[in-house]
Amino acid sequence: MNLGVAAPLHVQFVWKGAPGVFEGKKLLYQNKWSLETRSWFEAQSRVKGLEKRLKDFAEGKVVPKGMTVEAALQEWYEFRDRNGLGNTKAKQMGGKLVSGARRTTFCSRPLSPPTRP
Repeated sequence: MNLGVAAPLHVQFVWKGAPGVFEGKKLLYQNKWSLETRSWFEAQSRVKGLEKRLKDFAEGKVVPKGMTVEAALQEWYEFRDRNGLGNTKAKQMGGKLVSGARRTTFCSRPLSPPTRP
């Protein structure tokens, strides 16, 4: 009888594409990543999701981050600051983008079906 705590399950795979970064993890030829679960059933569903996301990544499909326009702009401004680029024009363009996004109601909140009065 084993009374010890089982270690989290891992997935090992070979990546034949170019090395890079996928969801914040280095993507090398040989990879071993934690699935962050101890449940075999949960691990199986996480592997299926990971396979789909890796396939989409390999095909160059855009992987949604689920962020608002404002958050994306803030990330862009920080990137420009880190790389010594000016933000004067970028913030002006960003402001126009945010105001346009608010007019079309897809900024800062999830889309929902229209309600009838």
